[in-house]
Amino acid sequence: MKWKLTITTRSFLLAGSGEGSALVDSDIIFHKSGFPYIPARRVKGLLKESAEEVLEILGKEDGEIGRKLAALFGKSGVETNTGKLIFPNLYVEGWAAIKQELYGQADGNGQRHSWDPGAIRAHYTTEIRQTSIAAKTGTAEDGSLRNYRVVNPGQRFVAEITVNKELSEDERRLLEKAALNLRCAGTRRNRGFGNILCKLTPGEEGREPADAKAASLSNGSSLDTAEPEARESLSLSLQTLSPVVLALQLGDQNTVYSEKYISGSRLRGILVQQYMRIRGLEKENAHLDDRFFALFLSGAIIFHPLYFESSIPLPLYVHRFKGADKKDLINVFKNEKEGKKISRALGGTGYCKGKEIQHKEPATSFFFHNSREDRSAGSSTKEQVEGGIFYYEAIEEDQQFSGCLQGPKSLLQDLAATLGRKFRAQAGKSRSAQYGEVALMLSEAQDSGIALVAPSASVTYVLTLESPLVLLNEQGEAEPGEKTLLYYIRSGLVKQSVEKAASVEIRNAAAGFALAEQYNNSWQAKSGKIPVYKEGSSFLLQFDSSVSCVQLAGMQKEDLGEWTEQGFGKIRWEAYEEAPDKYTLDTHDGDTTKQAGEKTKSPAFSNPVLRAIQAKAASEKLSVSEKTAAIKDASEFTRSLNSHLIGRLERMITEIDTREGITTWINALEGKPAWNSLQDARLLKKLQEFDRGGETEKEKLDLSKAYWITFFRTLRKKNKQKKTNQLTNGRTS
Repeated sequence: MKWKLTITTRSFLLAGSGEGSALVDSDIIFHKSGFPYIPARRVKGLLKESAEEVLEILGKEDGEIGRKLAALFGKSGVETNTGKLIFPNLYVEGWAAIKQELYGQADGNGQRHSWDPGAIRAHYTTEIRQTSIAAKTGTAEDGSLRNYRVVNPGQRFVAEITVNKELSEDERRLLEKAALNLRCAGTRRNRGFGNILCKLTPGEEGREPADAKAASLSNGSSLDTAEPEARESLSLSLQTLSPVVLALQLGDQNTVYSEKYISGSRLRGILVQQYMRIRGLEKENAHLDDRFFALFLSGAIIFHPLYFESSIPLPLYVHRFKGADKKDLINVFKNEKEGKKISRALGGTGYCKGKEIQHKEPATSFFFHNSREDRSAGSSTKEQVEGGIFYYEAIEEDQQFSGCLQGPKSLLQDLAATLGRKFRAQAGKSRSAQYGEVALMLSEAQDSGIALVAPSASVTYVLTLESPLVLLNEQGEAEPGEKTLLYYIRSGLVKQSVEKAASVEIRNAAAGFALAEQYNNSWQAKSGKIPVYKEGSSFLLQFDSSVSCVQLAGMQKEDLGEWTEQGFGKIRWEAYEEAPDKYTLDTHDGDTTKQAGEKTKSPAFSNPVLRAIQAKAASEKLSVSEKTAAIKDASEFTRSLNSHLIGRLERMITEIDTREGITTWINALEGKPAWNSLQDARLLKKLQEFDRGGETEKEKLDLSKAYWITFFRTLRKKNKQKKTNQLTNGRTS
């Protein structure tokens, strides 16, 4: 079930980002496109605080209040979400259509929409300056000037709250009352900011429909098969619908960094949660369900990692030298003479096509947060010292990841039939508010599609890891090293009908190490960190003539090492002779539709919101141009016009709202001294026309007003400066 939450600003709203800039002391939170939004974590906190106030008004005891709030919003500090509500960010109304047009594909002429984030920010916000007044002097205190950027009144922000468990009637009424009771939000809401109108409307019941084929086994196939089935493949793609935090602890205690890919273990966890929700399984006893065990615990299905836009980890033998051109890359396996020079691996993910490498990784952003232990409703935080500040690095929304699942065809069909071909799920950290919403799509089952090793008469091959590799020594402990790696390679060759005595040695290696850690949701505990070979690690191996490329390709299909069902140990072979010795890094951004030097005009927006912003920005640009021209013309104006008449003209132009009204006012001056003064100054005819260009009558009025008001204000300043100079010269003489 989903609830539609709408917040309308009735005054200026300062939904602070916690950060400022050189010109703005307290800024609000913006999407990268320039649109403001209200963070989900803040909305969740506001609704929780409002619900607490409602329960206090109803006279509930503290214990009952705590239980009701925990049931709806979860408990603070726990590893996983225990509440019934999942909150997304609140964006401007019609956000989905706006974003689709902003980031849509180019049209048939290769033209893309262009927009200015600054113009979008200006459309929705206002900058307000305030000072503190000293009680004794009644003047502004030194250093008290503050500049706030705030959301304008009358803006509507909308989101759909997901309810992952059925609400009782009391909980439904409590939510509705909490929304009605929520009237203030943001910073300085006790100083006139943040007056809002909050509305919560129930949505339709039910989950997204599963695949229409069946909710049970497809084609009546059984989980228990007499003979092992051949391994099939099922393609899977994942799109981030909100920022996603795939927590990666790197030492900074105030910052949570994010992985740049979806590991097999994480993917399995996402699918497990969705499967348990659909089947109504609880985490305490899900393993007792035969279907659940066969799909997720038996190891029959392999959950391969998902990489950004079908890229792969770049091999670590691709290096670049310190101080050299960033585009010049070498293969350290084939440039051993250069080994004494300082170089480092390119790393990351991307594509490697012949001698050209394209580096490609998902876009990430850092989000600022603060926390406090005392969350009493309505309490002041001035004296509180608990809590702290922290940052989340998150993969941005609309990033695409792809990979595959491998396993028996019957199990893959069962999984797809139960989950559905398309569905939404939660992933990563803080997924109950603001983060973690993803959309997944399963394609039709197909052959594995794993590329075979290129035929070669060589016995020298490069082994590259496409996912971390877990190796165990004789004592069963994780130990990445040459000895354990050779043991697993020889064992893999035995499975491919290669003689046990087949000779293999490691001639060179470009490898990295990492620590792998797993989290058991049922036990609420971590597995502990174990050392593994990092993805992208590469090894130059020499085989004897008894090993063929076809047998190595068979090893590639089976993966290598331990924990392969969680995506570890995915490998790729390539013939050493066919690998280039030098590479070029492609930094092209992907837009091949426009030739160099060719200028194309951005197409007009079709969305009414974007059209309004575009029109306002264009109008303001013309207005600035008119004001600039007015200042220039007034500075070069040599005729005399007294300040009294200038003030009358400026006030008239400001107050009258039609060109006809202004012309009528000017014509009424005929026969009066003002008429003669304007005629002598050669301004009369221009004021009578009052036309500085523009396509519509409103544009003509606005542009003419901008010009003439600026013109007369500049003249008045010139007169004042001239008078000041005369007085100064008189006193001097």
